[in-house]
Amino acid sequence: MASVLPLLILGGGILQSIGQRQEAESRAQALEFNATVAKQEGIISVKKRELERGQEEKRLKTFVSSQRAIFAKAGVTLSGSPIQVIEESTAAGELDIIIGDINASIEQSRLQSESEIRRAEAKSRRATGKTRVGLTLLTSGLQAGQAQGLFAKKES
Repeated sequence: MASVLPLLILGGGILQSIGQRQEAESRAQALEFNATVAKQEGIISVKKRELERGQEEKRLKTFVSSQRAIFAKAGVTLSGSPIQVIEESTAAGELDIIIGDINASIEQSRLQSESEIRRAEAKSRRATGKTRVGLTLLTSGLQAGQAQGLFAKKES
């Protein structure tokens, strides 16, 4: 019976290490997937902002044109206060566009960082998994040796 116990200990350690390796790889793959998703979301956010920017520029031009048309219809010459109103409207609209660009840039940077962090976490999970496997195998080997009596004190 003494020779079966070390084999059972080693077998259990091997099975445990296989499970640890699979768990670490599974978590790493999930992190890699999430990193890829974050990167794709960053690309999409840039494209989305490009479309939004175009729409905002078009709305601003339409608004300024309608202001000019309203002034012209009212018989107001485009000098002094009317021009000032149009210029302020244009400046406010352009500022809104710039703010949108800045917010989109921040979001894209956040998603890029998230992607990089998740890839680093995946790498770390894999390394930790390998370490756990090694420790489990080492511990199982020592326990098996102890069960076999390899580490018993020899009496002189």
